[in-house]
Amino acid sequence: MRLKDKVILVTASTRGIGLAIVKKCAEEGARVYMAARDPERAREIANTLTGVTCVYNDATKPETFTSMVEDVVEDAGRIDVLVNNFGTSNPGRDLDFAKTDPQVFLDTVTLNLRSVFMASQAAVKHMAKQGGSIINISSVGSLVPDITQVAYGTSKAAINYLTKL
Repeated sequence: MRLKDKVILVTASTRGIGLAIVKKCAEEGARVYMAARDPERAREIANTLTGVTCVYNDATKPETFTSMVEDVVEDAGRIDVLVNNFGTSNPGRDLDFAKTDPQVFLDTVTLNLRSVFMASQAAVKHMAKQGGSIINISSVGSLVPDITQVAYGTSKAAINYLTKL
């Protein structure tokens, strides 16, 4: 059990990649915190897993990136790993460079970057004391541009930059 007793926080964790990460980390013996905007759904999932707890995070509410980290530290005493899994896109309105509405572009980039930046900044303050790791989930679209979803690809490319810091 490589992750035994590690304290891991995973954002956007009630489905898809986030849920798979939660399940694998719990299986490996970690104490996992599911950050989700739907606490009821997260609790239903957590109740089926060992060592999994829920904390509130809504990517549209910037203050919750700090509060979710503080909730984990208050409950567990530390945070060892932060997995920034949240990412959103608007494929119906994030079209190509010429047709994407500027507000859609700015909203998508802001939401995706803010989620990684603010959560990481909050976690680093605690990790500086004992160490830790931050894992940012990106996309192949950040490396190989798609002619659609220009905002999504741009935001994920910027997340790659933040990951290298």
